[in-house]
Amino acid sequence: MRRVALLASVVTLACSGPTSLERRGDTEAGEGRWTEALATYRAAAARQADGRVLAKVAVASLRVGSLKESAAAFTRLGSDDASRREQAADGLEFVARAAERAAD
Repeated sequence: MRRVALLASVVTLACSGPTSLERRGDTEAGEGRWTEALATYRAAAARQADGRVLAKVAVASLRVGSLKESAAAFTRLGSDDASRREQAADGLEFVARAAERAAD
């Protein structure tokens, strides 16, 4: 349930408007095309790496199993945006669990 809440909070639009790349990534993520969404969110982050886009990179990379990238994005999210530290900590917990499952 927490995973769904985290994903919903990340994909939901925040107060400032999304770029066209970000909107395209949102569409791809909504359709379950996580690899494409990750590539699109990476491109959006290269242009403007605000907390909202970093969170989307973090979740998309987690969804495709890129755990190092996800951990790095959640870590950066927590350090760059104090208002998202709890979200970043929750995300890092999901990454740790995924890493444990992968080691089994």
